[in-house]
Amino acid sequence: MCTLNSPRQGSRPTVTPTAPSATSTPTASTATSAPQGQQTTSNRPSPETIKEARRAGYTMKTNSGNYYFCKEETDLGSRFSSEHCFQADALELLLQRQQMDKDALRSAAQGLGAH
Repeated sequence: MCTLNSPRQGSRPTVTPTAPSATSTPTASTATSAPQGQQTTSNRPSPETIKEARRAGYTMKTNSGNYYFCKEETDLGSRFSSEHCFQADALELLLQRQQMDKDALRSAAQGLGAH
């Protein structure tokens, strides 16, 4: 994961790598293989990843040939917004984790309503 610091008047944004969450669990390999006879020369994320990122409110940006998905958010307890950016593989894990959390809340809510 990376945090892209918001630029201040006339300065360029800086990317600060952050450590992945200790609670995230690795899943199946996210590497994609090219069909036989074709080689991938681009590290561009798949169209499916781009679609899911846009659905979640992220925009795709590039920095030095690397692709990042960024979202402007206001941190808890602050009135200042900051831009949080993730690489494609880290974003996929984040979106999967968020979906698992939503599913867990739904099942817990259904369990409370059954009494």
